[in-house]
Amino acid sequence: MALRPDTQTTDSTSGPLPTTNNDLNTHFTLVDSFRYTTHLRSIKEADRRKNMFDSKARVPDIQIGDLVQFYDSKADLNYSTINKLAPRWSVPHLITGKYLNSYTLSTLRGLPLSGLFHIRRLRPYTPLRGSTLDLIHPRDVPEPTEEDLAIAEAEERMAEGDFYNSFAEHS
Repeated sequence: MALRPDTQTTDSTSGPLPTTNNDLNTHFTLVDSFRYTTHLRSIKEADRRKNMFDSKARVPDIQIGDLVQFYDSKADLNYSTINKLAPRWSVPHLITGKYLNSYTLSTLRGLPLSGLFHIRRLRPYTPLRGSTLDLIHPRDVPEPTEEDLAIAEAEERMAEGDFYNSFAEHS
Protein backbone atom coordinates (compact mmCIF):
# COMPACT_ATOMS: atom_id res chain seq x y z
CA MET A 1 0.00 0.00 0.00
CA ALA A 2 1.40 3.42 -1.04
CA LEU A 3 1.41 6.27 1.45
CA ARG A 4 0.34 9.74 0.57
CA PRO A 5 3.24 12.20 0.59
CA ASP A 6 1.59 14.46 3.19
CA THR A 7 1.16 11.76 5.81
CA GLN A 8 3.89 11.04 8.35
CA THR A 9 4.81 7.59 9.38
CA THR A 10 5.19 7.28 13.10
CA ASP A 11 5.93 4.41 15.39
CA SER A 12 3.08 3.41 17.59
CA THR A 13 5.36 3.86 20.56
CA SER A 14 6.85 7.32 19.84
CA GLY A 15 3.71 9.25 18.70
CA PRO A 16 3.77 12.38 16.47
CA LEU A 17 6.99 14.35 16.07
CA PRO A 18 7.28 17.34 18.40
CA THR A 19 6.98 20.86 16.92
CA THR A 20 10.00 23.03 17.50
CA ASN A 21 10.31 26.81 17.63
CA ASN A 22 12.31 26.66 14.40
CA ASP A 23 9.37 24.89 12.69
CA LEU A 24 6.97 27.60 13.93
CA ASN A 25 9.22 30.42 12.75
CA THR A 26 9.58 28.80 9.31
CA HIS A 27 5.81 28.33 9.05
CA PHE A 28 4.98 31.93 10.02
CA THR A 29 7.69 33.27 7.72
CA LEU A 30 6.21 31.35 4.80
CA VAL A 31 2.67 32.50 5.65
CA ASP A 32 3.80 36.15 5.85
CA SER A 33 5.68 35.77 2.57
CA PHE A 34 2.59 34.35 0.82
CA ARG A 35 0.39 37.09 2.28
CA TYR A 36 2.86 39.79 1.20
CA THR A 37 3.15 38.36 -2.32
CA THR A 38 -0.64 38.13 -2.66
CA HIS A 39 -1.05 41.71 -1.46
CA LEU A 40 1.51 42.94 -4.00
CA ARG A 41 -0.24 41.04 -6.78
CA SER A 42 -3.61 42.54 -5.85
CA ILE A 43 -2.12 46.06 -5.84
CA LYS A 44 -0.52 45.47 -9.25
CA GLU A 45 -3.82 44.14 -10.64
CA ALA A 46 -5.74 47.13 -9.27
CA ASP A 47 -3.16 49.50 -10.81
CA ARG A 48 -3.40 47.69 -14.15
CA ARG A 49 -7.21 47.95 -14.16
CA LYS A 50 -7.12 51.64 -13.19
CA ASN A 51 -4.66 52.41 -15.99
CA MET A 52 -6.88 50.60 -18.52
CA PHE A 53 -9.94 52.53 -17.33
CA ASP A 54 -8.10 55.85 -17.37
CA SER A 55 -6.81 55.24 -20.90
CA LYS A 56 -10.35 54.64 -22.21
CA ALA A 57 -12.26 57.14 -20.09
CA ARG A 58 -13.18 60.39 -21.74
CA VAL A 59 -12.72 63.43 -19.57
CA PRO A 60 -14.40 66.45 -21.13
CA ASP A 61 -13.02 69.84 -20.24
CA ILE A 62 -16.14 71.62 -18.99
CA GLN A 63 -16.07 74.92 -17.12
CA ILE A 64 -18.75 77.02 -15.45
CA GLY A 65 -20.49 79.09 -18.13
CA ASP A 66 -20.02 76.52 -20.92
CA LEU A 67 -22.84 75.25 -23.09
CA VAL A 68 -23.64 71.55 -22.62
CA GLN A 69 -26.29 68.97 -23.42
CA PHE A 70 -27.36 66.27 -20.99
CA TYR A 71 -28.39 62.70 -21.81
CA ASP A 72 -31.95 61.67 -20.93
CA SER A 73 -31.72 58.03 -19.88
CA LYS A 74 -35.40 57.57 -18.91
CA ALA A 75 -36.25 55.86 -22.19
CA ASP A 76 -33.24 53.53 -22.33
CA LEU A 77 -35.06 50.47 -21.00
CA ASN A 78 -38.51 51.39 -22.33
CA TYR A 79 -39.14 49.86 -25.72
CA SER A 80 -42.28 51.73 -26.76
CA THR A 81 -42.31 53.09 -30.29
CA ILE A 82 -42.43 56.75 -29.32
CA ASN A 83 -39.26 56.38 -27.24
CA LYS A 84 -37.36 55.02 -30.21
CA LEU A 85 -37.85 58.29 -32.07
CA ALA A 86 -37.49 60.69 -29.14
CA PRO A 87 -34.21 62.62 -28.91
CA ARG A 88 -31.92 61.50 -26.07
CA TRP A 89 -29.78 64.66 -25.85
CA SER A 90 -31.33 67.84 -24.52
CA VAL A 91 -31.30 71.35 -25.92
CA PRO A 92 -28.27 73.44 -24.86
CA HIS A 93 -27.97 74.45 -21.22
CA LEU A 94 -25.51 76.58 -19.24
CA ILE A 95 -23.33 75.20 -16.46
CA THR A 96 -23.87 77.25 -13.30
CA GLY A 97 -22.03 75.26 -10.61
CA LYS A 98 -19.70 72.33 -9.99
CA TYR A 99 -19.69 69.77 -7.16
CA LEU A 100 -16.90 67.16 -7.60
CA ASN A 101 -17.99 65.27 -10.77
CA SER A 102 -21.49 66.74 -10.93
CA TYR A 103 -22.77 70.04 -12.24
CA THR A 104 -25.81 72.27 -11.83
CA LEU A 105 -27.43 73.54 -15.02
CA SER A 106 -29.73 76.34 -16.06
CA THR A 107 -31.63 77.11 -19.22
CA LEU A 108 -30.28 79.69 -21.65
CA ARG A 109 -32.68 82.23 -20.12
CA GLY A 110 -31.18 81.65 -16.64
CA LEU A 111 -33.83 79.41 -15.03
CA PRO A 112 -32.04 76.79 -12.89
CA LEU A 113 -32.78 73.10 -13.43
CA SER A 114 -33.38 71.00 -10.33
CA GLY A 115 -30.82 68.36 -9.35
CA LEU A 116 -27.23 67.61 -10.23
CA PHE A 117 -25.98 66.20 -13.52
CA HIS A 118 -22.98 63.85 -13.50
CA ILE A 119 -20.17 64.43 -15.99
CA ARG A 120 -20.97 61.11 -17.71
CA ARG A 121 -24.37 62.46 -18.74
CA LEU A 122 -22.98 65.71 -20.19
CA ARG A 123 -21.33 66.60 -23.47
CA PRO A 124 -20.08 69.96 -24.71
CA TYR A 125 -22.39 71.79 -27.11
CA THR A 126 -20.83 73.61 -30.05
CA PRO A 127 -23.22 76.12 -31.65
CA LEU A 128 -23.31 76.56 -35.41
CA ARG A 129 -20.88 79.19 -36.62
CA GLY A 130 -22.61 82.55 -37.03
CA SER A 131 -25.72 81.54 -35.06
CA THR A 132 -27.08 83.63 -32.19
CA LEU A 133 -25.60 81.21 -29.64
CA ASP A 134 -22.22 81.45 -31.34
CA LEU A 135 -22.33 85.23 -31.02
CA ILE A 136 -23.35 85.08 -27.34
CA HIS A 137 -20.88 82.30 -26.44
CA PRO A 138 -17.93 82.68 -28.82
CA ARG A 139 -15.47 79.81 -29.18
CA ASP A 140 -11.77 80.01 -28.58
CA VAL A 141 -10.62 79.42 -32.15
CA PRO A 142 -6.86 79.51 -32.72
CA GLU A 143 -5.45 81.51 -35.60
CA PRO A 144 -5.28 79.40 -38.79
CA THR A 145 -1.84 78.16 -39.80
CA GLU A 146 -0.40 78.54 -43.30
CA GLU A 147 -1.28 74.93 -43.99
CA ASP A 148 -4.92 75.58 -43.00
CA LEU A 149 -5.05 78.61 -45.30
CA ALA A 150 -3.56 76.60 -48.19
CA ILE A 151 -6.15 73.86 -47.71
CA ALA A 152 -8.98 76.42 -47.58
CA GLU A 153 -7.71 78.07 -50.77
CA ALA A 154 -7.51 74.71 -52.55
CA GLU A 155 -11.05 73.85 -51.45
CA GLU A 156 -12.32 77.17 -52.78
CA ARG A 157 -10.65 76.53 -56.15
CA MET A 158 -12.19 73.06 -56.25
CA ALA A 159 -15.63 74.51 -55.50
CA GLU A 160 -15.27 77.04 -58.35
CA GLY A 161 -14.14 74.40 -60.80
CA ASP A 162 -10.73 75.99 -61.42
CA PHE A 163 -9.03 72.92 -59.97
CA TYR A 164 -10.35 70.62 -62.65
CA ASN A 165 -9.51 73.11 -65.41
CA SER A 166 -5.97 73.53 -64.15
CA PHE A 167 -5.63 69.76 -63.85
CA ALA A 168 -6.81 69.26 -67.47
CA GLU A 169 -4.30 71.86 -68.68
CA HIS A 170 -1.40 70.04 -67.01
CA SER A 171 -2.25 66.62 -68.42
